[in-house]
Amino acid sequence: MSKISNAMVKIYKHPLVTIEVIIALGLLVSGLYAVGPWYVTNATTPIGKTIDSAIVRMCIGGFYTVSATASLWGSFGRSDEDWSFGLFLMFLSYSFMTILRVLAIGFTPLTWVFSLTLALIVAFLYFRIRLLK
Repeated sequence: MSKISNAMVKIYKHPLVTIEVIIALGLLVSGLYAVGPWYVTNATTPIGKTIDSAIVRMCIGGFYTVSATASLWGSFGRSDEDWSFGLFLMFLSYSFMTILRVLAIGFTPLTWVFSLTLALIVAFLYFRIRLLK
């Protein structure tokens, strides 16, 4: 079998791990974007301007990057503790992202519902691992 066929068999056998990896890669890209020079500040509220300051933005982006890296490390590793730790950090990241969006932009559902949905998906994955031990 080719390498692509082997990858497709692994994806078919472990669909929840595949979902976790896709969500972690999205968080990793978000963290690297927030830390990198590509980020454009455009906050309109006072708390949004505080969040958009360079040092706060770098800390938040660093936390997102560390969370995603820990989750990827855990999903490809063999340790259940690493796996659940990475998922828990990723849940905290998406929950924090939801809170920041509500505080900075307001209750416009279009801005925060997506990150809340991802936080709930990651919480499901986390509790699936913790409860099946």
